[in-house]
Amino acid sequence: MSGPADRPSRPLLVVALLGALLVGGCTTVVAGEAAKAPATAAASVPSTVSTTDDTVAVAPTSPTTSTTPATTPDQDRPQSASPTTKPLTTAPTSVSPYDLQVRHDAAFEKLLASLAAGLRSGDRKKFLAPFAPSLNSRVGHWFSNTRALGVAAVKFAPSQDYSSGATDSVSSLTRTLVLGVRTPYDDDDSMPGIVYSVGARITTRAGVDTLTITSWQPKYLGDPMNCDCTLKVVNHNNIAVVADAADGDLVYWSDSALQAADRGISWSSAQLAGTGLVVPKGQVIFLADKPFHWFLSLDGTGQQSNVTAGLVDADGDYPGTRYSDQSRIVLMLQSADGSVVPNDREGRQYATDVITHESTHQLMNRNSSLPSRNENSPPTWVAEGIAVAVETLYRDSLGDSADVDYPEPNDPKNTSSSWYTEHLTDGMPTKAQLYSSSSTDGSGYYAIAGSVFRYLEREDGYLTMMQIAALMYLKPAQTPFDFFPDPDHPGQRLPAATAKSRWKAWFVDNYEN
Repeated sequence: MSGPADRPSRPLLVVALLGALLVGGCTTVVAGEAAKAPATAAASVPSTVSTTDDTVAVAPTSPTTSTTPATTPDQDRPQSASPTTKPLTTAPTSVSPYDLQVRHDAAFEKLLASLAAGLRSGDRKKFLAPFAPSLNSRVGHWFSNTRALGVAAVKFAPSQDYSSGATDSVSSLTRTLVLGVRTPYDDDDSMPGIVYSVGARITTRAGVDTLTITSWQPKYLGDPMNCDCTLKVVNHNNIAVVADAADGDLVYWSDSALQAADRGISWSSAQLAGTGLVVPKGQVIFLADKPFHWFLSLDGTGQQSNVTAGLVDADGDYPGTRYSDQSRIVLMLQSADGSVVPNDREGRQYATDVITHESTHQLMNRNSSLPSRNENSPPTWVAEGIAVAVETLYRDSLGDSADVDYPEPNDPKNTSSSWYTEHLTDGMPTKAQLYSSSSTDGSGYYAIAGSVFRYLEREDGYLTMMQIAALMYLKPAQTPFDFFPDPDHPGQRLPAATAKSRWKAWFVDNYEN
């Protein structure tokens, strides 16, 4: 998240500190709720079937260990008595659940190969062919929006969810599917995805199963591509900004948001030489002016703040069960009074501050090896602290050109000393404090968290600050105080208690007194 619910000193602007965590609450680098992996691999899942034509029908198959399936009424009928056009039938009712699963998997795998080929080539007719007419509008928009953003690679992967939601009957199936789409802004070896629930009707002609998709929707997290609307994409320097083409306010903001992103991201990326961090190839930024569920749980109220959301990985043995290191950013442009943030000098500085903050979360997610995401992995104050530090140091670098009557709300110098006297304690800010509904409290706690890394930058430089921040993403429950360099003994670290004491004394001297 980028900042507190109402950025102070400018009531019109809002940065709600509700946070965003796709699993486990509100924090900055958000990772989607992954489909649960089965306890053991489903041995019955066949290998992916490739296809280059439009056919999505597959002859039923069964494992070599199974018995011969019972004949259908059509097979019982003498050949000479068969009608010229064989009527549609369902699969034989006597087929075993195992055989049914195997034959459905084969049909579904071939269907996915056809869909992936259609999306990859831009063949709209091929892609929409297996969908029921009632889905054509929404799925057609999904296809067009995904193509507009750009398709570098595609992988539609079943999540092998037989223990957690797949169902099979003689005439239908449901599956959990990871829609993996690599955009031109994602790293070349990645396959970020989002989990969908898919249902299909099965008909059989001459012993061949044909699937018609009857349901197609996000399973856990909202997908902005699934809006049943047309999205407008503008891009520059590996940054894409996406907005609802029917929302005139957001379309008007698109170019300004792109320029704001380019400024902040270019500056922060230039500071990373020598840190060893992998810089993301690009950014995809969605614009919002109302609460949303994009990349967040479909349950509950809509998100009202800025978000950096990690996706799930469509590659591997169990697609959708691991976090991807690719992210999406949402820039909230709704003001405290419900209106759209004005596209003026102050509004554009707000956008630059936010995107600089959120792209820092993206950077940390790209370099993370954490197995899960929760408020202690990394600690929320650590995740927000490094993003605040980069955001405010960037604003400092602008000098007088940043004097736009919109003080940077997360800079510790912009919170009153009396607030620090009342709220600064020996403990670091909690998740609830950081995401307080009070803009004053939220800004103050954000400033405290960010000041730890600003102190590191002051004492040891930007490179060391970022390297220590990266260590926080290697394993859970770490604190930067464990890694403060000892200025009197090069190559050694200060005791954590000493490091924290020195930071706090510096903070009190500079911001509380």
